[in-house]
Amino acid sequence: MSDIFLKNLQALFSVDEILAFKLRQMSGSERFVLQEDLNILDKQNNELMYQNVEASLEEDYLFFRKDYERYPVLFFYGLANGKLVKLLLENPLHKHIVVFESELEIFYLAFHLFDFSADIKKERLIVFYTQNLTPAQLSTLFHYEGIARAVKTYNFFPQNEFYAKHYKAQMDELNAQMIHTIRYSVLGKGNDPVDSVVGISQALENLPDMLENGVFQEFLRQRRAKFKNAIIVATGPSLAKQLPLLKEYEGRASIFCADSSYEILHKYGIKPDYVLSLERHELTSEFFNNDFGEYDKGILFIISSLTHTNTLKYLKKNHRDFMLVLRPLQFSQQLHLPEFGYIGTGH
Repeated sequence: MSDIFLKNLQALFSVDEILAFKLRQMSGSERFVLQEDLNILDKQNNELMYQNVEASLEEDYLFFRKDYERYPVLFFYGLANGKLVKLLLENPLHKHIVVFESELEIFYLAFHLFDFSADIKKERLIVFYTQNLTPAQLSTLFHYEGIARAVKTYNFFPQNEFYAKHYKAQMDELNAQMIHTIRYSVLGKGNDPVDSVVGISQALENLPDMLENGVFQEFLRQRRAKFKNAIIVATGPSLAKQLPLLKEYEGRASIFCADSSYEILHKYGIKPDYVLSLERHELTSEFFNNDFGEYDKGILFIISSLTHTNTLKYLKKNHRDFMLVLRPLQFSQQLHLPEFGYIGTGH
């Protein structure tokens, strides 16, 4: 086992133990055979990976130098002999090169040829074995700051014509999955700038109340093990018929209710432990424009910090205990107050 291969495996263990272990167990390659000129023979198809190794690599390298030199992220299907990836990693403008590969033997050969260890550790080179790939890994990938900011430049390249010919179906399927993940991650950041400005303005206006009314992470540390079970109460067609059962279990589990179901529970004499509200619209505040007197004692109202100011006016008017919590939005994170967040993700 070569020193280069061991260095690559050691680096890979820090980011993908499963793939590193699979490669560590291999003693050689059977289907793919390395040639003296660094070409690779696919014995299954009786076909070389490159028509001419030197000419093909030079052509591909010049293509990426000319048209994609300033792209922060490049996505490839296939690692091949690894030389093109190694050359492209010399460009510091490429913050990440992401490679998906279907064949363990290709990883095995390329990791014997070129030292990728430093770039693997720094995650400038991110490799995925597609047989183990999960939707969660793709979602995590597009949450990398450098990758999330570069999704508008997303393009998916086959490493060479060999991959375009023999792995087209796999590449098309993976490309569709990544486009879906990109769309989801982009929408998760919001789709209405006017709505974002409203949230930012209200969060700033509510900031003093957030700082004065409890620290969310401390609350979580204190309450985490209070009850073994929890019941989540939302509104909907099924709530009315479940109220008798809910009443029966009151006091035997923590009850979390949405703001829209709060008044319904009061009407039926069921007391939640927590009432949660995420929205920023003024109409949402009207869920709290009431006076339930003694009923509210012992209930904690956990409210998104970007709530409309009327929410706080009604909560204070009726002496309710409340806590404001940041949502994991870009602006909130820039406040650098993680102890006061985060609640609710997505829309």
